[in-house]
Amino acid sequence: MGKNFVHVVIPFDQPYEYNLCFTKIVQVPGTNQFNHHLRIFFEEDINNEVKTFFRIAME
Repeated sequence: MGKNFVHVVIPFDQPYEYNLCFTKIVQVPGTNQFNHHLRIFFEEDINNEVKTFFRIAME
């Protein structure tokens, strides 16, 4: 957590490179895990795109 944001890391088994919400996507060395970094500053930052990725992560 930062002063004015929440930093979220969502692990996926593939990189979702074409998006507008993740600030960084990093592969965990030696694995097929890709950590997707998201910073939420405002309630409005949790838009439909972010909600879609949360749903994918929960599956």
